[in-house]
Amino acid sequence: MRVRRSALISVLGVAMCAGTLVGCTGGENPAPSPSPIVSESISPSPSESPSPSPSESVTVEVPEAARAHTEEGAIEFATFASTMIGRAIHANDPSLFLGLTDAACGGCGVVSTIVDGQKAANERPAEPRIVVSGAQLFAPLGSDTAEVDIVATEKATDVLDSNGKIVRVAEETPFSLRLGLLWTAGGWRVGEMKVIQ
Repeated sequence: MRVRRSALISVLGVAMCAGTLVGCTGGENPAPSPSPIVSESISPSPSESPSPSPSESVTVEVPEAARAHTEEGAIEFATFASTMIGRAIHANDPSLFLGLTDAACGGCGVVSTIVDGQKAANERPAEPRIVVSGAQLFAPLGSDTAEVDIVATEKATDVLDSNGKIVRVAEETPFSLRLGLLWTAGGWRVGEMKVIQ
């Protein structure tokens, strides 16, 4: 059985370094320390469903704590959005994450790229893989913007084919993201996403 590195980090890292996002970052900006206060792991979604067409709108229920226009609200929203990346990839439905983003979000399309690749290969992870272990503001909260650094892990899991047969094991991969958030009439939205470590 083959073991493969994380698709999220591989694809997002390549997209970022190819200029899709604003430059590559290395160790210049320290990642946040893990914080159990904002840790969240989501349970597997029900059955897999086909992705809606781009014209369809999917509503994702945002937790109450992630709706506040405060530092804490921005951190909670970024944590929730990060876990929804894992749920979207597990369900092969990018709208579960993209419903939380601004239409012009830099880097957010990587989730659709991963899902498209999985669908073409008739594969998906057996469970949502992203577990957030820490989150903190990168810069002071603006009137309508926030930058939140996320420390997370894509946990090791089986990758299944369309018949539920294990085709390989995806290895555990720690990573850090920086999410640029925008405050809108509908609450927080992800405006930019990039790997920072």
